[in-house]
Amino acid sequence: MATVYITTIALGFILLAASIVKQLYFRSPDVKLRGNRLSAANPDPAELLRCNEDVRRLYTELTAEMTKLLGAPAAGRGTSLDRAWRTFTKRWLYDWDEVNLRCRFSELVGSKMGRAYNRTAVVHGDLPTMRLKYQSLLKTFDEEQARQLAAMRDQLDQSHRAFEKLVERRKQRGTE
Repeated sequence: MATVYITTIALGFILLAASIVKQLYFRSPDVKLRGNRLSAANPDPAELLRCNEDVRRLYTELTAEMTKLLGAPAAGRGTSLDRAWRTFTKRWLYDWDEVNLRCRFSELVGSKMGRAYNRTAVVHGDLPTMRLKYQSLLKTFDEEQARQLAAMRDQLDQSHRAFEKLVERRKQRGTE
């Protein structure tokens, strides 16, 4: 029995690792380029700035979506965290691929484009890994805490309504 249990856990880890490797290294994006590709020979500083701003936008959107989804159960928003994350991720990955294609991060990181470009390229390259970490955190949160937080919120709402009724009754007695 222990062998079956350990084998099942090992297979789960292998599948998880394979999924992560596939997502990070073997994705074949189907992206349509919006704008021109960055020139490696004589890059326009305005284009370099746009690349940085696009990576900053990707970073901000990723963290903002995660924060929004983690707050959904406590705020009383009954949403499927997994479905919302998948919907967001689909668009976000498309944008990430488009920025990569236009800014040529995969091709030019570590080249003589300069320290600022390389910093931006490294952050861009790290974002998909952070997305997977957020996804794992969200899955654990959804399985372990989201329902409990929603139930706590429901209990607070019910007790709030009961207290409001008591206050209203007391006001009515005072006016009689």
